Amino acid sequence: MLRNLLLLAAVSLLWQPLANAQNVIVNGDFETPPFDTNTTVTNWTVTGHAGELTNAAATSDTHVAALSAGANSDMDTIAQTFATTIGQNYTLTFDAGVFGVLDQGAPGPLQLQVEVLDSSAASLVSDTFTPPANNSFDPTLTLQHYIYNFTADTALTTLKFTDHGTGNTTADVLVDTVVVVPEPTSCALLIMGAGSLAWLLGKRRARV
Repeated sequence: MLRNLLLLAAVSLLWQPLANAQNVIVNGDFETPPFDTNTTVTNWTVTGHAGELTNAAATSDTHVAALSAGANSDMDTIAQTFATTIGQNYTLTFDAGVFGVLDQGAPGPLQLQVEVLDSSAASLVSDTFTPPANNSFDPTLTLQHYIYNFTADTALTTLKFTDHGTGNTTADVLVDTVVVVPEPTSCALLIMGAGSLAWLLGKRRARV
């Protein structure tokens, strides 16, 4: 009985920090003003045209990051550098879509590139894709959810979003609800699993 209680306590102590893993991205929901600019995203480094928009398709509260905001431009970026633990696995999730109407004669769909870079600019994640678009100003556009995993190999890591494509005078690539959290280690998962199993077996014996 005492052994089971100790195991349960150990599982609880391990599970608590895992269940409450903190997002290492600051202002990943883009709810920190100023809003409706095309040069500033708080806590993010902006290159080109980007801002936090109101009345667009947001998945966290009411604001969303927009690349190519207020301009027909290409290769606009937002980036943020954060502390990481070398050898630690992380999960990156975010939502993305294209809001607005592409210019007539636009050469092709707008795309978004996501990159995770270590402190030497080596790539841990690099993917370019075409987010969903409704070619309208309907704020009920459904943003698509994206998930990536990476292992940090330096103490500082950079997350970077870049838009690709022109003909976007009245269309923006949107990014929202950006989350980076550490994954539980395999050792912690094994301990949790073993502890949970022992606790359940102990309960089962007690009922017999």
